[in-house]
Parts: sequence; structure tokens; C-alpha cells
Amino acid sequence: MEKAEMEAKIKELIKMYAPEGTTFKWFKGTRRMGYCSFRYSVPLGKYTDFVVAVSTVVAKTGDWEKVRLVALHEIAHARNPDCDHERPWRWDCIAIGGDGQKYYNCPSASDPSKW
Repeated sequence: MEKAEMEAKIKELIKMYAPEGTTFKWFKGTRRMGYCSFRYSVPLGKYTDFVVAVSTVVAKTGDWEKVRLVALHEIAHARNPDCDHERPWRWDCIAIGGDGQKYYNCPSASDPSKW
């Protein structure tokens, strides 16, 4: 699957499951497959500015199922910003279609020639 098609599908998942206003971006990291960033707004008394990011290394594999699981993992973090990989996060990750795994192996990350 092409990267643009993956991005469109990830944005669909974000629209369906992530907090309103969550954005998506690719990053070139090789040590992790994805991340979720956000900040706490004191005046609003809540978390805001959610960003779900997926590594381009994962996208290069062309494996949509792996990319989907990483995206859902990070969306679950956006939905549970106070939880790391604790039970509420895991249950929510599974509820939205993820597998609840804390970490993933990225075979291409261990091979610098694929970066």
C-alpha cells in the first residue's frame, strides 16, 4: 500500500476515534514506530493539541496492518493521556480495534540500509 493511501486511512481512524482536533504527521524516527503528543492547558483544565505520529520506516514496509496497529496504539494514548500503558489504555486500545500491545518490533529499524 502506498504511503498516501495509508495516511488517508490513518486520518479516517483519527476522525473516528481520537479526540476532536487531533492531527496526524509522519516522522523519520527509527527507534520507535509512533508517538502521541499533547499538552495540558491550565486555563481550559484539559489536554489539548493532540498529534498522532507514525514513523515513515513503518510505512516503507507497506504493511497496512502494522501501520494500522501503530496508529490505533497512538490514538489510544490520545484518548487516555493520563495513562501510559496501564489497563485503561490497554482496554481502550483493544476496544477501538488495536491489539493492546505496548511495543512493536520494526524489522526495518534494525537495518540502517532501509532508512
